[in-house]
Amino acid sequence: MLSHFSRYLSKGRTGIYTGWRDHFQAVGDCGKDSLILGGSSPARSIPLLNNDGVFRLHPQALVRQFNLDGHPNYAPFDILSIFNADAPFWFKEDGVVIGLDQSDFLFVILHEFIHGLGFYSEWKQHLSKDIITPDPTPFFLQQHINQYSHTNTMFPRHFIDGAMDRFLYLLDVKEDGSTYDSDDILPIGEITQHLNKIRAHTLTELVESSEFEVAVQMGKVATTRGTMGLHIEQYNHLVILETSMKPFHPGSSVSHVAYIQYTHSPDFLMRFMQERGMTLDDAIERGGGTGPIGPLLLCVFEQLGYSTINQPNNVPPLFGTKYEFINRNVKGLTVPSSKSRKKDNGRIESKSSIQMHPTTISLYFLFISCAVSFV
Repeated sequence: MLSHFSRYLSKGRTGIYTGWRDHFQAVGDCGKDSLILGGSSPARSIPLLNNDGVFRLHPQALVRQFNLDGHPNYAPFDILSIFNADAPFWFKEDGVVIGLDQSDFLFVILHEFIHGLGFYSEWKQHLSKDIITPDPTPFFLQQHINQYSHTNTMFPRHFIDGAMDRFLYLLDVKEDGSTYDSDDILPIGEITQHLNKIRAHTLTELVESSEFEVAVQMGKVATTRGTMGLHIEQYNHLVILETSMKPFHPGSSVSHVAYIQYTHSPDFLMRFMQERGMTLDDAIERGGGTGPIGPLLLCVFEQLGYSTINQPNNVPPLFGTKYEFINRNVKGLTVPSSKSRKKDNGRIESKSSIQMHPTTISLYFLFISCAVSFV
């Protein structure tokens, strides 16, 4: 299995802790016919200063590849993964044909490990099921500091994005929702900067601020098909993310590629759902690729900062190589002013982590489809 990664990623090793769990609850419109196959998360998310002057959370597996001058204390493992003990997994090594109701375990484990390597967004339901924001740890940490120090300090930043959010954009969609041809796309970081300008000492003040309305609107954006995507610089187009699920599905929405667009493409692997009765080799052949890691997914790895077979000496997108940790008690920590909206003059193709909260784990899930196959 690790050979699938070593073919593409050229540096370092990754420590993985895996476990099994039974009685996973079925979710979604498919009821009892929909199974969670597995979930994964970085063992630790580490804030680093990027070369655009913005702090973002990075998965430990990625940070270890940066070879920083000095580094934080790492967790014993880079990735935490859990798999459904009740799922009908198929193992190629058994030498039998996959059953119509089975799921290829190699497909599942590759998908989940890629989440642990950094394919996920911090934009999710941190505060409410109807509100989508980046990680609010800085805000809640300041609440704890004020509570125990008996002060009323206002921390200059309430939210923090993840590493992949650096190239996450909001898209314009036509009324029929069928095409994505706008040249005007908005970096999600601008929304984060907007939220961070809200002056609030309490959670009530934060959510009742008129400026916080954008987080409510993001709840609608994240459940409207074709509204969010990753800008791939090498090809100058967007990878459309999964925003068609209503209601928002934690662990599935936004942190996967759009199911419809990528089922028949080489970049099928990071859809939120896997077909029954289809092996990984079958999916590769159907998509016309040469392996499970498609060209767009490889570009995502490179933009995150991984060295790959195509870019063996990739330069990390950081502000220097010295480890800089966010000192959350320092006043005046600033972020550069918002950049203008990015213009993409090329055609826009239609194409799961322990947070800084010490006891919170957010897993990014893969489901098995309700039907036998979506071939």
